[in-house]
Formats: sequence, structure tokens, C-alpha cells
Amino acid sequence: LYIVVNKKDLEDRRAIADEEVRSLAESFRPPDMYTSAVTGEFVPDAFHGLAIELVDRAFRRDRARSIERGLREKILVLLGQRGPLGLKKNQFLEILRDLRFDDLEAELGRLKGEGLLTIMWYGAADFTAVITRRGSKASIEASAWEEE
Repeated sequence: LYIVVNKKDLEDRRAIADEEVRSLAESFRPPDMYTSAVTGEFVPDAFHGLAIELVDRAFRRDRARSIERGLREKILVLLGQRGPLGLKKNQFLEILRDLRFDDLEAELGRLKGEGLLTIMWYGAADFTAVITRRGSKASIEASAWEEE
């Protein structure tokens, strides 16, 4: 979110006061700037700032997808290797040491939703994830992808 207030050249006739802009900005904490289309003052800066933000956002999204894809592949390969034994929660966390539990849980939920694994819960805090036949096929594909 960016707040760009036009008509900088007509400050004395502006319908929105600086306080209102600051108040809105406090809620969302976006960058804000005042421009003038008539004089061109700060217009290039506004577009430049937006362009940088769009590129940064695209890189962040690609990096997040890459991390998710990598985690997905790791989980499928691990479960494919374990077969019907599956992996318990503590085994996942031991093998994937840098992984936060919330990220693991989210990815396991997505894989379960796609029918690639099943989760057997033992109480509220412990589980074992086991790969399905469909997941085994995906695991083989993931292993091949990992080897490339």
C-alpha cells in the first residue's frame, strides 16, 4: 500500500488535510508522498517507489514459493524412503532442524489435502505422517527432481 496525494501545487486548496493523511498512514504504515501532476514534482519518485516495491514483492513471493516447494519435496522424499512406517512429529523436527513446527504443520496439511499422505494423531500433540500410493508416485518424481 502506498499513499500518494496529488495536487501538491495546490496545497492551500487541498480537500484532505495533512493530519488526515498521517492518520490513515498510521493505520497501515505505508510510505506516503505528495506529488503534483501539473509541475511533475515527485511524480517520478512515486512511480519509482512503486516499481521497486512491486519487484521486491515478486522476489519475496518467489523466494517463499521456492522454500515451500523445497520443503514439499523434502517431506515427500523422506516419507517415500520410510514407506509404511512414516515419520513421527519429533523425527521430522530432528531431520529438518531449521524448520518451524508451524511451517511443517502447514505443509503437511497441504499434502494431506492433495491426498499425498495421511496423518495419524496420537492425542493432541503427536502424530505420524504416512505416504499414500499417490504420494509415493510424487515422491519418486521429487527424488528425480532433487537429483537433477
